[in-house]
Amino acid sequence: MKEQIKKILDGLYKTFCEKNEDYGNSFEEVRNEFKADFPVVLVRVKDKYNRAKTLLLKEKNALQNNIILDTRVDESIEDTLLDLANYCIMEVALRRQTSLPILGITANYITSEQAALIKLKHELKKNQE
Repeated sequence: MKEQIKKILDGLYKTFCEKNEDYGNSFEEVRNEFKADFPVVLVRVKDKYNRAKTLLLKEKNALQNNIILDTRVDESIEDTLLDLANYCIMEVALRRQTSLPILGITANYITSEQAALIKLKHELKKNQE
């Protein structure tokens, strides 16, 4: 099982890199745009949840009725679940990147640039003391 999980995680990273190459860093851009207004990861996760639910119910129905599963979109249940995992991993990475433990903030919705600026100001103030 360990090998299977390593293979899946390697595949997640590959997919993340390929999608960022194709689409740009849209997840972080949207997250930064809406920072404190709404946790963007919830929208992405909800979209993928709905997609997975629809596909799983269609699969269940096809199996129960001995019919061929017909989907109009070329995205498998596995693709959907892997995308869901990647969105969660991206959110964790960005939360770690923008966390400010120096101010007692461990998870927030500020932009990466704002976090870097606050950290820099804190360091400058610390060096002046």
